[in-house]
Amino acid sequence: MRLYFCILFLILTLLAGCTVFSQPLSTEQRRTLLEVEHDLTVDRSAIKDPGNKSTIKVLSLNMAHGRKDSFTQFFVSEAEIRRNLVDIAEFLKREGADIVTLQEADAPSRWSGNFNHVEFLARAAGYPWYTQATHVENWFGHYGTAVLSRLPISRGYGYDFKPTPPTTQKGFTLAEIEWKPETGDQKKMVIDVISVHLDFSRRSKRIEQIEVMKKVLGGRTNPAIVLGDFNSGWIEGEQELQALASKRNLRTHRPKANYLYTYLDDRLDWILVSEEFKFCNYYTAPDILSDHLAVVSELVPLDEGLALAKCS
Repeated sequence: MRLYFCILFLILTLLAGCTVFSQPLSTEQRRTLLEVEHDLTVDRSAIKDPGNKSTIKVLSLNMAHGRKDSFTQFFVSEAEIRRNLVDIAEFLKREGADIVTLQEADAPSRWSGNFNHVEFLARAAGYPWYTQATHVENWFGHYGTAVLSRLPISRGYGYDFKPTPPTTQKGFTLAEIEWKPETGDQKKMVIDVISVHLDFSRRSKRIEQIEVMKKVLGGRTNPAIVLGDFNSGWIEGEQELQALASKRNLRTHRPKANYLYTYLDDRLDWILVSEEFKFCNYYTAPDILSDHLAVVSELVPLDEGLALAKCS
């Protein structure tokens, strides 16, 4: 299936007349200050206030442009895409995640109904804060990565990786999120939450993209949670994830586990956390919402004794 997508994207890139041989840009030049949306009208009546929790629940989903398990969104009607997004919204409400990261998340695009999928989900699932980066801007679609939050987002940044023809451009969204656990003297934390999507076709390009992420993370000091579709496994011979983890002493849950598959028989979607956090749990949800499964975890500050006692 990936070969078909590669051929499709090659054709679309050529038709769109993209400039793929542009002058290389520095990491800082590829960074964009994003709009942070805060919608006070979002219905939060069924949502427990995340500000008084001692744990924080995070979730990541490659949402496949709202097509669910269809081969391509080109042949899916707007009505069906909206129904698929309602299914995702119901899933998010059921899971009750405080922070959601999305990949293949569309701004208004011809091929997926011409409406903003991130805004739709934020409203439907009860997330008053969101920010999104469009790494691809073409005649057929505008899409990228995004972060939804029930906690305040103070700033959002979008980073575009270098173009990787024939595949479409990838990148990540970095959101600074404020959280104060409920117990003890724990101070308010500002967390760097990253939603990332790496190239699927070539390991060499993923290595280049990981180098950009290492540079960005190496220049920051906030506790970090990195989630998304890495198109990589944690195996000997393919060590992009280990390379990223080594930069800020990031870690994940049972990296060699053979039951946390997210795409067919591969574990491509991951949650990595800095040393300030401990995993309470970590699982993939079985719901068929796209060609990827969502990955979910509940986290606790490492020095939060009371909260650690609640981990099961």
